[in-house]
Amino acid sequence: MGVVCYPSPGKRKGLKICRAFAEGCGGRVSAAGQARLEGDAAFFYGWTEHTAQLIETCRREGRDWYYADNAYYFGRGQYFRVTHGALMHEGGGDAGAARFDRFGLTVKPWRRDGRHIVVATQSELFYKIHLGVCRDDWVLKIAADVRRHSDRPLVVCHKPPLPWPGGFPHINFEKALPGAWAVVSHSSSVMVKALIEGVPVFSLGRSMASAMGYREISRIETPRRPDGRTRWLCNLAANQWTRDEMRDGTCWRDLQRMRKRGAA
Repeated sequence: MGVVCYPSPGKRKGLKICRAFAEGCGGRVSAAGQARLEGDAAFFYGWTEHTAQLIETCRREGRDWYYADNAYYFGRGQYFRVTHGALMHEGGGDAGAARFDRFGLTVKPWRRDGRHIVVATQSELFYKIHLGVCRDDWVLKIAADVRRHSDRPLVVCHKPPLPWPGGFPHINFEKALPGAWAVVSHSSSVMVKALIEGVPVFSLGRSMASAMGYREISRIETPRRPDGRTRWLCNLAANQWTRDEMRDGTCWRDLQRMRKRGAA
């Protein structure tokens, strides 16, 4: 039966992405919110309660699945990441620079003079579904963990950018990044921006930035500054596509080629 794409109810962008991917891979789109898996493989767009439940079913049953979401920070709005059997790619492989070069970005030297620590959050729904906690409780726990190992000022950057009564300064991430010593997040793509700018990261969950930083907050005063950022970024860029590239089959062909090489 091929690939079946499962749009979540009320998500217009998700439906458009599902339609484009189905066209490119010769699959079909299910009714929005369908809770029963069909076909040989599944495709999902966006982290919702609906997709989270179906992905868990795929994992439990050993089903083939693909997940799509917004781009890895660069190209957002035009490009969308797609990963086989995972929520995001981790930057391995040797894709070459062609796709990354489209964005005209400069990878800056590692910064060593930052002062404050940025805690970058994700959506409330993400914490509820993925971690089983509310966002504010997660921030307070992370802040307490950081305080045990550093006396640097903390800045919280929320997604979406809403204030909260946590007692820490809250500003936009783009404004918080200059002067940052490190960025701490679970798996937010803002860590890609931080790494481009030369700011070390602490990815507390498995994410696209896991290979580029530490997970242990106990190392906050001695962050990791690895070589290979440009190669890592090139591999991320090679794992995101435009909607037209999904529709014409480029995305599907690239994914299958990478699967054969063991890079996706």
